[in-house]
Amino acid sequence: MGGMKLNAKREKACQAYMLNGGNKSSAYCEAYPTSRKRKNETVNVRACELFNDSKVLVRVEELEKQARQMKPGTVFSKASLLLKKGKVGARLPQGSKSSWVKLGNY
Repeated sequence: MGGMKLNAKREKACQAYMLNGGNKSSAYCEAYPTSRKRKNETVNVRACELFNDSKVLVRVEELEKQARQMKPGTVFSKASLLLKKGKVGARLPQGSKSSWVKLGNY
């Protein structure tokens, strides 16, 4: 990451967002597991606030750039394609998480 580092939960939310096809609420719940106990409306508002943060926006852009530069068939390239096609919440192959954790500079 070029600028300031995100905390671990925000980084996890950014990566989950890339892997789940761009679902902000789902990514928020992945990074903040206790949020699953809250009402959907609350989660949606908090997710929107998180992904409107300038540092988070920059990180998502960095991850999208990485995805576009990867070889076809890799986890992030698939996530990038899903985002471009507007397939929110699409599933990626099982075991994807172990691959994406190694990506990025955090």
